Formats: sequence, structure tokens, C-alpha cells
Amino acid sequence: MKKLGLNSIFKMMAVCAGGCLVFAAITTVIDVSMRGILNAPLSGAVEMVQIATGMAAFLSFPFCFHEMEHVTANLLNPQGKAQKIIHFFSSTISTIFCLFLAWGSVLTLIEKLGTREMTVDLSIPLSALYIVIAIATVIGVFAVLHAMFFPPSDHEQSDLNSLVGEQ
Repeated sequence: MKKLGLNSIFKMMAVCAGGCLVFAAITTVIDVSMRGILNAPLSGAVEMVQIATGMAAFLSFPFCFHEMEHVTANLLNPQGKAQKIIHFFSSTISTIFCLFLAWGSVLTLIEKLGTREMTVDLSIPLSALYIVIAIATVIGVFAVLHAMFFPPSDHEQSDLNSLVGEQ
């Protein structure tokens, strides 16, 4: 059995994010089809798509930060020591961003944990959604720190093939 490490956790979260996007797409197709054919929308479809899209964003943060695959602009092509300095600087900025994001999501979770607030259409407890967001952002901090001190090399596989067993 393969050992479950940080890389595997980040990849599994990315797969879950992809699943959320597929769910949102299928929900949208069903909703539009039902509106066109039966003249009746799928109840709670808009809320489901909003929640799935938000969850996809937060669940993908750890993988994106770990693989250093977030949006970047390569204005320079430094080599050697300059490359390491730029990597450290960009990783520091990413770490600060992730820390603020995690801090805000954990504070929001603490604030909302005792409430009985629910989503409007589906009555999903908001605290459950805040728990997922807080966990994902805290794991994102670990991902960016891991990438800062152990940067992914060019020869490493940065896609999800290793998760599904393809080499």
C-alpha cells in the first residue's frame, strides 16, 4: 500500500475540486434542460452551483500552491542564485496570502460555528461549509510552506496521473 503523504493529500483535494466542478456543470445542464423541456427549474440549482464552485476554488488551493501552478507572469528567466531568490520571494508572498486567507476563514468559522444559519434554498448549515473552507485554507498554508522549502523540480510530475496510478 502506498504511503499517504502531503503530496497525495494535495492531489486528492484537487480531484475533489474537479468533482465539484463536474457536479456544478451537470447540475447546470440538468437545470437548463428542465427549464426548457418541463418549464420547471431544478430546485436549489443556483445554490448548488454556487457552493460547488466555491468549494472547488478552496479545495484546489493546496495543490496549486504546492505545485507552484498559481497564476504567474514570467518576465525574467533567471538561472542559479537569482532563480532561488525569486522563488523565495514569491513563495514568501504566497505564504503571507495563504496565512491571511486561513486566518480569515478560521475566524469566520469560529464566529459562525455556534449559529444555526443555513443556506436559503437547501437549508445546508453554513458552519459545515465554513469547516471545509477553513480546513482547505489551513492545508493550503502547509502546501505553500512545503513548496517554499521543497520546490517542485522540473522532472516531477505536476499532474494528477500519479494519483490514478499512471506513471
